[in-house]
Amino acid sequence: IYSGVFEVWSTDTDVNLDPSSLYLRHTGQHPCTMTSDNHVFLPVTVADGGLDCLDPPSMDVGPECIPSEDNPIISGYVCSSACPEGEVEVSVFQCQDGKWDTLAKCLNAHETLTCSASSSQDVGDGIIGISGDGCDQLSAVNTTCEIVCADGYWGYG
Repeated sequence: IYSGVFEVWSTDTDVNLDPSSLYLRHTGQHPCTMTSDNHVFLPVTVADGGLDCLDPPSMDVGPECIPSEDNPIISGYVCSSACPEGEVEVSVFQCQDGKWDTLAKCLNAHETLTCSASSSQDVGDGIIGISGDGCDQLSAVNTTCEIVCADGYWGYG
């Protein structure tokens, strides 16, 4: 288990989990708007036991990423406000063992042709993701990535 930004969607839900067309529909980045075709990227923090980050990041972030007595920032914490308004994170910006990552990778998904890491799983069984320079949750079209296989599988591509 590790911290990260994960792609989620819903399929075959009942009335309790059906997508909402009323709340933040214009951005599509809210769990109430996800469907089988409209995926959402959610940051998930997992405490890794390292040192807390005592200083704020060197970039502009929201208050949830600023450490204080009332808001300790544990090692493993994913800062979800590291990207400017209108952009999405394509990599994890987090506190690791008392230090913040040096850079948040952000992308304007509405202006850039992208494909998601999860689409690699449609290629074949056993593919669990991608790796390589510029290969993240969302990657620019024509980026060359290597596939990552589950244990017990091998491949190339």
